[in-house]
Amino acid sequence: MPRLKPATFTITENQLEWLKEQSLKTGLTQVDIVRRALDMYAEMEKRKEQQHLFTPEQRREIKQIARETGVSETEVIRAAIAKDLRFKAGLKRA
Repeated sequence: MPRLKPATFTITENQLEWLKEQSLKTGLTQVDIVRRALDMYAEMEKRKEQQHLFTPEQRREIKQIARETGVSETEVIRAAIAKDLRFKAGLKRA
């Protein structure tokens, strides 16, 4: 488990009340609820950043290929990566 560091921040009365209610419902401490919320937020932001790995033109091409082939955009990307890796592996053998 990562080392924990103390932090101080200000929240609204409504947020504090919600934390208390969730703590009673879930049995988690208020601190654990906040930690989990931060982890979830960080993961969501990370996914957003990963979406910007492609240019708008590349995103359009991926969407078009996905529509034409009837597979998900993720599968199109995976197939392209697999093809690229096979190509690179072939170059290393030569």
